Amino acid sequence: MCRFFFSDGARALTGRQSGVVAKVKDVAPDVPWTHCFIQREALATKGIPSKFKTVLEDSVKITHFIKSRPLNSRLFSLLCDDMGSEHKQLLLHTQVRWLSWGKVLARLFELRQEVVLLVKEINEDYISFLVDDMWLSTLAYLSDVFSKLNELNPSLQGNFLTVLSAYDKIKGFERNLGLWVSCVKQRNFSPFPTLESFLVENDLIIEKEICDDICTHV
Repeated sequence: MCRFFFSDGARALTGRQSGVVAKVKDVAPDVPWTHCFIQREALATKGIPSKFKTVLEDSVKITHFIKSRPLNSRLFSLLCDDMGSEHKQLLLHTQVRWLSWGKVLARLFELRQEVVLLVKEINEDYISFLVDDMWLSTLAYLSDVFSKLNELNPSLQGNFLTVLSAYDKIKGFERNLGLWVSCVKQRNFSPFPTLESFLVENDLIIEKEICDDICTHV
């Protein structure tokens, strides 16, 4: 049976002399090596429209403002408890944990009202983002699309996963991308339930420019 060795591009793994790949090939020289599917996907998702990138960066700033300061974190937890929120904390994102984007953004969107109440008392600089319908619409979309990636990623892992199976899953995901683009062009946001619910609940019509950015991103 032919086996493959998958890894990201870190020097510790791919170094010619002391990397893990080199050590493996010393023992099994015929084992082919290639980049991990998920690592390639993570690199591809970094190329996003500038407006979306700005929203991602703003989301990280807001989350870190609360999570990285113990007092703010405790106050936020108490606030969520008083409001009867399902969750009591935001999720911290770091570049090392690049698979966490979907959960981080989804939690921020879910607790956006609680975040508004807290930052209004501590740092009003972030209020302008959290009350801007277009910023929130973009956050809702990013929450949806990264959550879809979070659903795909676990299916590309596991001891019994074959290359053919992984290929089929990725091709299936690519076919969905085409469908999503067609829906967005028709102002049908059903593939992105968080965004669709936000637009319906607030009786909003998303700007054409954002629709174009979504299609470009997808």
